[in-house]
Amino acid sequence: MDLIKLIKEKIGRFVNTPHFSGLESVVLHIEIAEKHRERGKQENNDFLFTDAIYRTNHAFEGILKEAYAILTQQDPVTKNPFQIEKYLETNNILRERVSSLLKNYRVEWRNPSTHDYKLFFTEQESFLAIVSICAFIIILLDQLIEKSAFDREKEEVSKTGENPTAIIQDYQTLDLWKQIIELLKDYSSKFSRPLTSSLGWNQAEILGGLAAFIQFADDRIDISREVSIESGNLKALADMVLEKENDKIILEIKRAKKYTTDMEPAMDQVFSYLSAAKINVGILYFFPDEPAFSMVESVVERKVGGIVQKVIRLFPKET
Repeated sequence: MDLIKLIKEKIGRFVNTPHFSGLESVVLHIEIAEKHRERGKQENNDFLFTDAIYRTNHAFEGILKEAYAILTQQDPVTKNPFQIEKYLETNNILRERVSSLLKNYRVEWRNPSTHDYKLFFTEQESFLAIVSICAFIIILLDQLIEKSAFDREKEEVSKTGENPTAIIQDYQTLDLWKQIIELLKDYSSKFSRPLTSSLGWNQAEILGGLAAFIQFADDRIDISREVSIESGNLKALADMVLEKENDKIILEIKRAKKYTTDMEPAMDQVFSYLSAAKINVGILYFFPDEPAFSMVESVVERKVGGIVQKVIRLFPKET
């Protein structure tokens, strides 16, 4: 797996945004770190392994500045790296996985290399530092892509001045899962294009745009993303958990082009989430690659421990 190539692909979604040049600088620091590591091996020069970690530190600080700007929509120019880290962590802005990777890099590499000027690193340690910073940046970029898609979709739907719930018959009297199904049908027919059309859809973009649409349509629905679900040997993250008053459902999103030919594994996945989370209704939404004005809805029920669980499948009708 080419981690730097993957980072570049994700950064490519920020072309023509104020953040692109800063994100490119982050990649440059990682590339230079890798060059230092390779030269250190070739020249048998341990100092270059330490220099590699200094460069990953620059990448660490740079990505945090861009994350602060995108996630808070505030200029980070007056903030130092410590203040940015503290703000993001104190306000629980970073997702759990991102926060965990941030703490790992800080403890294992940034702090030791910053505070102990006599410390030197080995080739293996420089390799681990590069892998660690790449993993952190890749996972963080998904959150940044999702937030950018959320902001753009929110702006787009706000411009229309039309609330989707106004055209849904008896919307207020429907159960939560039925409300969401109707909103998904509407969204499927008119969603925005990807952030960068030439790269196609990214899962994070889909989730961000959809969350913005649901929030705009009905702000009484609480949307939780990447919800940790654990039970026995199962440890997973549900795409969304939607809650309104005393109603709660799981919403899992798949790309239609990839999954509609074989729905059973995805169905089993959602049913396992329902059992683990003790939620009785889930929606499996197959996101169409192009706006779809005709969506097929079907319900599958299973009885587990005397409780009926229900998963509603929603997928584009084949033309």
